[in-house]
Amino acid sequence: MKNNEFEKPKYFDKKRIQKNFKNFLIPSQENDFQPYVLRPKRVGFYAGASFLIKIILISFLLAMPTFAWLSPDVLKVEAHKIITLTNKLRIENQLNILKENVLLDEAAYRKTNDMITYQYFSHTAPDGRNISDWLKAVNYDYTLAGENLAISFLTAEDVMNAWENSPLHRENLLEPKYEDIGVGILKGNFEGVDTILIAQYFGTQNKKISQKEKHFINKLDSKLFSKEESGGIKIKVKIFPLKNFEKIQLNYLDKVFDLKKNDDGSWSGEFFIKEKACSPFGKIILYDKNKKKKSELISCEKIKKPAFFLLNKYFFIKSNPAKVLKPLLIFSNRFLKILLAFFLFFLFLAIFVEIKHQRKKIIFPTLALIFLLFFLIYF
Repeated sequence: MKNNEFEKPKYFDKKRIQKNFKNFLIPSQENDFQPYVLRPKRVGFYAGASFLIKIILISFLLAMPTFAWLSPDVLKVEAHKIITLTNKLRIENQLNILKENVLLDEAAYRKTNDMITYQYFSHTAPDGRNISDWLKAVNYDYTLAGENLAISFLTAEDVMNAWENSPLHRENLLEPKYEDIGVGILKGNFEGVDTILIAQYFGTQNKKISQKEKHFINKLDSKLFSKEESGGIKIKVKIFPLKNFEKIQLNYLDKVFDLKKNDDGSWSGEFFIKEKACSPFGKIILYDKNKKKKSELISCEKIKKPAFFLLNKYFFIKSNPAKVLKPLLIFSNRFLKILLAFFLFFLFLAIFVEIKHQRKKIIFPTLALIFLLFFLIYF
């Protein structure tokens, strides 16, 4: 028996590996100045894989119930969190705790609704209305008042951090003379993007005026929606009265509709009117047993579905990621940037190591891949 029959096969051939590695990455005569890594079929595979990764990421983000976090119930929770965090900050600074006031809640809600309806983000509306007008509209008589606004924040913690780092907003948060607080949060379409608007109102009431609130409906739970459709406007309303009434109607754009009483004590209805533009307010008319009439204004939330809804949603989530999504977005972005740097470097080698031997069939596909990676990184 020959001795070499007992020799172990050489699985690790250093020279062979070095040669293959060189042919894979660096242009030379052995690989016809076409490194294997940049050959069209491989470049096509890398492009497809990169695109697939991005598609999977986008699908995952869109599948996340982000806007479920922005449902009315969740928005209320976030509003209460803002109040809690504000009082926590005031306690840390040895200041009095602010009491939530439903009139300030309503004024703040009306402010956010107005900003969505008329597409502005400012303390002063296009028609000149400011905080004094919103407080007057809800019968909040005050000696001192203040307003903080925010846009495109998903959590109470994020918006509070932004306000705390802004001198003017922080001044409102820590004003020692304030006694009451209210927060309004509303989701909607602002300049073509689904987002949320937040208004935080502070105040100190005039003690000479009766503090009795002249409300007949639960403003936080009662909702009025309008949606522009072909030929007119679709209206949907649900009202939660604070006491029993014999009859409740909605007056919207000078048209009166009877509402139907539900088993849960609410009153609701859906209507269609032939009008071109929605109104930001509606009037609820309530009749008691003695047929005495009460009335109260209610803000109308305008439903507007923007074009390319899914695309807008993706950019919104990407620009305002939840904490659980940030690591995923950072990882995918860095991975694509590493790929981009890798192919830029080896394309440079392919062009300049043997500048006399250019191969267009590897240069152009690789350039196409580089442009694709640029697009995927910033999309």
